Amino acid sequence: MNAGLSNLATLKSWLLPASLLAVTDYDARITALGLAVGGAIEKACNRKFAWMTGDVFQCNADRTSIVLPRFPFSTANNGVTALAIRTDMIAGFVDQGNPMNLILDIGWESGLVDFGVWQGPLHARLQFTYDGGYFWEQLEPADMGYPTTQPAGSTALPTTLLGAFRLQVAEEWKRADKTGLEITRDPEKQHTVRGLDEDPLLPLVTRMIAPYVRYAMT
Repeated sequence: MNAGLSNLATLKSWLLPASLLAVTDYDARITALGLAVGGAIEKACNRKFAWMTGDVFQCNADRTSIVLPRFPFSTANNGVTALAIRTDMIAGFVDQGNPMNLILDIGWESGLVDFGVWQGPLHARLQFTYDGGYFWEQLEPADMGYPTTQPAGSTALPTTLLGAFRLQVAEEWKRADKTGLEITRDPEKQHTVRGLDEDPLLPLVTRMIAPYVRYAMT
């Protein structure tokens, strides 16, 4: 089960003692927390991390280059598998054939697509279809097909990103009122229990994810 930048089984093994791994009482809460932290890290890095084949992204056409939000690209092909341009709503998006005929250069690891020249006016739209992101296991050990075979051309999730994710989840889990007893014992804390959005990421986590920030406007 997808639980942020990990599957649920892996995340539980990071948070819980071995004696509680078979307990399912906290599964939903751990999954929700993992997804929230994963989303927070993606937001901080301004990009999408999960591997996807055939992802679609649109932007204005008045540009000579763009850094797509999901990278590194597939090394099994050129990353971008289709490119379409829309200049009006009646004709819609028109496929431009082999995208490599329009693309000057591609940065597989950086997500950069460089055209060299403008592709259209401000009102026109570009639509990219591409394969990119990081791969990590999302199935559980008891699921059919476990372990998942890494897709050809994909890149495994870096250990630094996984480590940053685990550190932040552990911090949030440690500070969470998992049983509700804290609020019960002290009614005043009903209004002061810490929420995920109230504090930034841990300073160490921020430093760890810094090399993965996507500096681009979309």
